[in-house]
Amino acid sequence: MRESLHSVHFSRRILETPIPIEKPKTWQLNLSSNEMGHDACLKLAARFFQSVKAECVRSYPRYSAVSRLAAESAGLTVEQVLLSAGSDDGIRMIIGSLAATQQRMILQSPNYENYMNFGRHFGCGITLVPTVPGNPEPFLKELRRVVDRSSPALVVLANPNGFSGHAHPMEILHEIARRCDVAGHLLLIDEAYSSYVPMSHAPLLKEFSGVILVRSFSKAFGMAGLRLGLVASGCQIIDYLSRWQIANAVSSIALEFFEYCLTNREILEKAREELMEVRSELSAAVLELLPGWRSYPTAANFILLEAPDITAATDLVSYLASHAIRTRHLGDVMGYERCIRMTVWQRSTMRYVIEALEKYGRGV
Repeated sequence: MRESLHSVHFSRRILETPIPIEKPKTWQLNLSSNEMGHDACLKLAARFFQSVKAECVRSYPRYSAVSRLAAESAGLTVEQVLLSAGSDDGIRMIIGSLAATQQRMILQSPNYENYMNFGRHFGCGITLVPTVPGNPEPFLKELRRVVDRSSPALVVLANPNGFSGHAHPMEILHEIARRCDVAGHLLLIDEAYSSYVPMSHAPLLKEFSGVILVRSFSKAFGMAGLRLGLVASGCQIIDYLSRWQIANAVSSIALEFFEYCLTNREILEKAREELMEVRSELSAAVLELLPGWRSYPTAANFILLEAPDITAATDLVSYLASHAIRTRHLGDVMGYERCIRMTVWQRSTMRYVIEALEKYGRGV
């Protein structure tokens, strides 16, 4: 008897044969875009695609069911969450529907470039509040001043920040949320890197109706290619944002893989724990191997290096590129011109990077 479509897998042969993890013909280690660099992600994805049913491709997404799972995993109600096609889609909805009505944004800088792009697109005036590597106090002082004196706006803060890697403690976030509430601002907290620091911003939603959280699963679950994000806020804001949501924007494959990751979350948690350990090891190695350089502590899946001068930063980036290691020189970012951002991968991979740094330090 022929099996029904509902039970057919992509191939029984695939189920019987392990899927090889292939590397590109021209191999290059990408330490510039902060994807989750651990083989556990690839193995988990390989197992998922061995077992996923063809019905997943044929049918429309199970949005409501997975939304409930996402809400439960975040300790929220389903009325407080909105799934989006990556965090970009959530940012677009928030700025297009909320910031554009006030036509004003207060933006921590540097930050993810689409905050600036969407803000300009929707006609918002944007006030930048700059950060500097290793010292959060000047930023906080200026943010307090701007928040207290500005007309109602959308205040955007990434915590941890995607450039400095700095994470403000919850007491600071609570203070900022209170100031925004008093001044009539909305506060958007970008949680893209929050899986790498033991902190949850969710308690702020219980106290402040104007707080919005944006979460990406690219860094936490290693699923950057599937595009899935989550927006969390009070029920009223989520209900309003849902009217800006494109129908079925999130694919069935993305939703099914997200559910699969929740089922196997202990594997990903263990992988992230290793990345956090390696983060400290890599920072220590830089200080030992590169005299005159600084390595700032971060709460994300990367380290931030500061060279003695811009020439040294450019030279190291070029040297690593010649060894098939791609990093990001922040030379075009004000205040970070001497800095290099380097994604942390699993320990076995970063040994190769540390060897390259050692050779560079010896002038080899």
